[in-house]
Amino acid sequence: MKQSIVIVVFFTLLFSLTVLATEKSSENGGDIDSINIEDDQEIINLKKEIEEKNKEDYSKVVSSTIYFLNGEKTDVRTSETNLGNLIADAILANIEADLAFINSKGINASIDRGLITKGDVLNVLPSKDRVVVKKIKGADLLKIIEYSLSKYPDAEGVFPQVSGIKIIFTQDNTSQNRVLKVWINDLLLEEEKYYLVATNDFLAAGGDGFETFKKAKTIQEGERLDQIFIKYIREKEIIKSKVTGRIIPVSTYKNYFVYEVKKGDSLWKIASKFKVSIDEIAEVNSIKNKRLIYSGQNLLIPNN
Repeated sequence: MKQSIVIVVFFTLLFSLTVLATEKSSENGGDIDSINIEDDQEIINLKKEIEEKNKEDYSKVVSSTIYFLNGEKTDVRTSETNLGNLIADAILANIEADLAFINSKGINASIDRGLITKGDVLNVLPSKDRVVVKKIKGADLLKIIEYSLSKYPDAEGVFPQVSGIKIIFTQDNTSQNRVLKVWINDLLLEEEKYYLVATNDFLAAGGDGFETFKKAKTIQEGERLDQIFIKYIREKEIIKSKVTGRIIPVSTYKNYFVYEVKKGDSLWKIASKFKVSIDEIAEVNSIKNKRLIYSGQNLLIPNN
């Protein structure tokens, strides 16, 4: 309701500007080009009033976060980030689909710890894309995922941010098939099965080279992504979004994945990421103390 009032006020003021400009045009013999708006104090005042109304709207607090929400270009275009996860989760919570899949190009900024305003959200999602649900065959979804990772490790906008899906892919940029394993809602992707994929309308129309999206059948069109995101984080009140291992780059060795331990990892977290047991990892890596692993360590992970 408040948003509607702001919009009405904005257009009322805009109409007033138009009327004043027309009156000035009449005073100058109908020559609109002869009007110097910057010299007319009444019009300047109305312009300032509109700008102040916009500032008030953008400064409205919609949520808060205890973490820095990472939308930095070099990070969001090369890896899963907590902000990417949060946006994809918001999509999946708003519309009926099996998974959410967006391109990182649409994420334009980060959000600092503390209060989150509407202006912060609009900085992150300035394009005002709408959410679209497409029905896609598993084999075609695999092509989409392959394409989205095809530029890695370069920081390119096609890199995905996702929800409802886990992707393991090889870091070897000479490999033709980079995607090694995909789970959708904890079940391995089936190439003959159809999935409902929620994405933004830019990708749905084949933007950034995602032609497979364009060919797929549209099932539903939803709200604007920025509006969905605001509604989602407003309900959360305090955001605690983390990186959870949705997109995992690895090397390969024989029948193993080679995973580099990250800061904050534990054997339990790693086992959960790859859907294997702690004992399996410990055995193949001759780990005696299961609590003792370190950042930068390479572990062999059984590819069950």
